[in-house]
Amino acid sequence: MKTRSIQYIPSESPPKIAIVTPYYLPVSSGIEVYIAELVNQLKKKYSITIYASGCGPRYYDGVSVRRYRSLDCQFLTFQHKLAYPFPFMMYRDLMTDEIDLINAHGHEVFTSYLAALAAKKRRIPLVLTVHSLGVAYTENALVRLIRTVLDPSMIKLTVRSAESVIAVNRSVRDYVHKYKPKRVTVIYHGVDNKKFYRSYCCKGPVAFVGRLIPTKAPDIFIRAIPKVLKEIETNFLVVGGGPLLKGLIALAKKLGVLDRLKFTGEIDHEQVASVLRNSSVVVAYVGGLVLLEAMAMMKPVVTLRSSWSEEIAGNAAYYVRPGDPDGTASAILSLLKNPNLSRSLAENGFNRITKEFSWETVSKKYEEVFSRLIETSKSPEKENIEVE
Repeated sequence: MKTRSIQYIPSESPPKIAIVTPYYLPVSSGIEVYIAELVNQLKKKYSITIYASGCGPRYYDGVSVRRYRSLDCQFLTFQHKLAYPFPFMMYRDLMTDEIDLINAHGHEVFTSYLAALAAKKRRIPLVLTVHSLGVAYTENALVRLIRTVLDPSMIKLTVRSAESVIAVNRSVRDYVHKYKPKRVTVIYHGVDNKKFYRSYCCKGPVAFVGRLIPTKAPDIFIRAIPKVLKEIETNFLVVGGGPLLKGLIALAKKLGVLDRLKFTGEIDHEQVASVLRNSSVVVAYVGGLVLLEAMAMMKPVVTLRSSWSEEIAGNAAYYVRPGDPDGTASAILSLLKNPNLSRSLAENGFNRITKEFSWETVSKKYEEVFSRLIETSKSPEKENIEVE
């Protein structure tokens, strides 16, 4: 009996990538926008399918989107609305669809757990993108209790199942190491420079941009407004939706600043560029993508001093302490009263963005990770087959 070596010939069709996420556009928050911008680049080389919960179009910008009905905690009668879906039927399609690699987004979410189970069962590579330090909603006692169970079980399994973990900055990389992942690569956010272009403006409202949840601290911004108005007349914007909206409107009314403050509610990402373009100062205490987009548009930014924000903004931000309305008011006043300082920070931010951040760079780094894992998953390239 002879042994003949068979050489595998790579398929001419592009590799099939499954992008797994809790939600997808038109639902618009930082992660959905990140994925959409990434997919816009990756679809040039790969066949992409999005797997997400909720309703919406089956095709978005030329990409197939599979959407699933789910049990979603944000629609339950909890005091804090947790955007956390359980689309159980997603697992069925992840197990049966033709897929070469799965890229799941978010380490804490059930959708990534389903992706990890499917990838492990099918022995196809999983790339997990971690976007945060895992602090969302932890001010809620119930969430903290649940995390004591999920951290060493579901979340740990999800992270360890990934052949490669992508962290959006070094702070996230350091955080995720506690789960002992196989491999971690830092790939920063990108910015669409065609949409978020240089547009310095020393007039216009002071804008807070971010989801209206406790970790974003929109109440601190509103409490700073009366202190600013004592010294200078200007207008303010709160840009974003979320469970705190009604309470924040009530707070603004109580403080007597509602006539100077506009709440936009939830807006799509296209409108964010217009809002930023017409703003004089942008406040985002906790936010990666918002800071980058504001810097790309040459806006002075106010943010919390943390390893995360300093890594992103460097010398292009006015840093304040957490929970400090006086500090926020002082920062806003300094920027409004000192055009040279405002312009200097704005130029620092713009120069930093143009040198270090772009979606083309981000997608190329993703492609390096994907190509390596897909190639490895198909090895050995030769299979010994016994023939007569």
